[in-house]
Amino acid sequence: MALIVIVSAAFIAYHNSFHVPLLLDDIPAIAKNITIRHLWPLTAVLAAPANSGPTGRPLLNLSYALNYAFSGTNLFSYHITNLLIHIASALVLFGIVLRTLEKVISSHKTTLSYPLIALSVATLWTVHPLQTESVTYLSQRAELLMAFFYLLTLYTFIRAEKSTYRKSWFILSILSCFLGMACKEVMATAPLIILLYDWIFTSQTLSTSLKKHKHYYASLSLSWVFLVGLITLLSERTVGFDQGVSSWEYLLTECQAVVHYFQLALIPSPLVFDYGPLLATSLSSVLPYAITLFVLLCLSAGVLIKTPKLGFLLGSSFIILSPTSSFIPVALQPIAENRMYLPLAALCVLFVLVIDKLLKTKAIWIIAVIIGAAITGTISRNSTYSNAVSLWKDTVLKRPHSSRAQANLGEALAEEGNFKEAVTHFKVALQLAPTLTQVHYDLAKVLNNLGRGKEAIVEYNLALNTNPNFSDAKIGLATTLAKEGQVDDAINLLRSLVSTNSSDPRIYFQLGLILLNSGKIEKAAEEFKHALLFAPKDYVIRNALGSTLYELGETTDAINAYLQAIYDKPDFAEAYHNLGNVYFALDRIDEAQIQNQKAVSLKSDYSDAHTSLGLIAMMKESIPLATQEFQTALQSNPNDAEAHFRLGNIKAMGGQIDEAMSEWRISIRLRPDNPEARNNLGQGLAQTGHTKEAIEQFKEALRLRPNYPQALANLQNVLAR
Repeated sequence: MALIVIVSAAFIAYHNSFHVPLLLDDIPAIAKNITIRHLWPLTAVLAAPANSGPTGRPLLNLSYALNYAFSGTNLFSYHITNLLIHIASALVLFGIVLRTLEKVISSHKTTLSYPLIALSVATLWTVHPLQTESVTYLSQRAELLMAFFYLLTLYTFIRAEKSTYRKSWFILSILSCFLGMACKEVMATAPLIILLYDWIFTSQTLSTSLKKHKHYYASLSLSWVFLVGLITLLSERTVGFDQGVSSWEYLLTECQAVVHYFQLALIPSPLVFDYGPLLATSLSSVLPYAITLFVLLCLSAGVLIKTPKLGFLLGSSFIILSPTSSFIPVALQPIAENRMYLPLAALCVLFVLVIDKLLKTKAIWIIAVIIGAAITGTISRNSTYSNAVSLWKDTVLKRPHSSRAQANLGEALAEEGNFKEAVTHFKVALQLAPTLTQVHYDLAKVLNNLGRGKEAIVEYNLALNTNPNFSDAKIGLATTLAKEGQVDDAINLLRSLVSTNSSDPRIYFQLGLILLNSGKIEKAAEEFKHALLFAPKDYVIRNALGSTLYELGETTDAINAYLQAIYDKPDFAEAYHNLGNVYFALDRIDEAQIQNQKAVSLKSDYSDAHTSLGLIAMMKESIPLATQEFQTALQSNPNDAEAHFRLGNIKAMGGQIDEAMSEWRISIRLRPDNPEARNNLGQGLAQTGHTKEAIEQFKEALRLRPNYPQALANLQNVLAR
């Protein structure tokens, strides 16, 4: 019964969370974490890269590796795993509450049965909206795993007390504690919570607890030694006293944070994905929160002394929060809702017991309504996570003064192609924090995409002012300088970068692109080959080399380059298209068609490939198919000049001169240097009596291509009339 209710409630609440994309810390933890892409050797899997969430958390990294082995980059299995861990924790929580009630509170009368109380607690904890950040945000699996092993450590200890397999349960409890330490550092409080539980619910005195279970507690204490070894890597995660954050300011901030956490436990709104690194700077700014927290701590201590069993619920919440919500700075994330994931369990127990005490026979109905409301709130919150833009917009709405939220919203908008709005939020982020190197760089990239190269150059230079060794900014700056006509400056900048970072293939690649666009094809090929020495499996560079070799007339080598790119990346549509173009130039029409069909099968909106298929259809005199391909190309890319030109030719063949001229005009607007389009437009104009304009088009075609006999003949014919 309990299993069915908890599992059903969990899947209903989180049914819309399985396709949430990677967010914020998920990128280094999963997308860029090369250690999860294999399961052997195990030592490599357990050693996550620096500056990533799994650093010093080997079991977390192993869980990601198992997901990657199962589904690669498909995130469905990652989200299912998070939910299953959450459900497993809820079931363990159910067992803890039920066994504690049966053992300790049997003399106290409750309206609801003990199994129903335990089920209410576990279900409410499972579907509470405050849990969404921990369950839906993949990087918070550390919290889920730690909480599972934390609860399992307590549950197995409880089972050991009255079991014929006492020793086995104790071993499982100790093992669970060690495993939890390998997931997240908050597990350090577990031995203290176990001791407090033993003291209050089992042994009645501290000395009895320690004497009765001395070997057990000695074993548990060894898990701290294990944790210390893992914590040596914590500096990579901006935790500790050497992160440039005042312990006093952090403590003041946590006064507000802890009170806010308790408020969210009662009324889960507003929920905020990322609170940013903002810190309180004076006691007066958080005085109401500090007073409230002081009262809560005094109340907790008083209840713990007077009514220890009830006091355990409040006390355990504060103890679990203490590593992250006291005076030890977590520099970049002073406030985070996921920290309430486990402490919420004790508060749910307290809440259900109070409801049972106050409402008697109505309690079950009120609890059911609250659980229903919680499920609705969780579903709604998960919908906010559905894409990065909606999540960061929600965050900015609630934390408008967070430079990190503004910057991340800008990045999300840029990824969706909404560059203008992205610029707005990047600029707001820089107004709030002018020295954010990455934001200057991201703003420069967006400005580049908007064709605002001069402004982009300014932003690249500002990024380099704060970090002169920022290679990405130098590469971006060089690329922009080249687009702005400062080719020599761009080349010199990249050459200087080679002297300090000679093994970075991106430098040679960008240098090759600039040289290629400058007409220095042989030198470009040399740079692409140099880049491949450091990145032999880079299919993008290999594809660029193929295009360069084709320009040099080395068709066999070009074909081999494209084939190698396809071998390294079988779903790389661009390589299939380029290979098809080479075959087309060699009159291997059927092979050209096959390659371009593969390209569009991989990338259905690939306009260039559809245009190539249209040309092939025309070669095969299949005009209806050619028309369809050109129209499909224009649906994907209305600015495809070649598709407009070819579609105009087809219209002219069918006697639709006005429609043909319309297509040619669009093609010329998009690509003014196309002499064929101008010649064809001139013919159409001449046929429709627009002689003066026809002459202008023929003359422009001849200017673009002086040895163009068709345009010359057409011009002479018009002039002779």
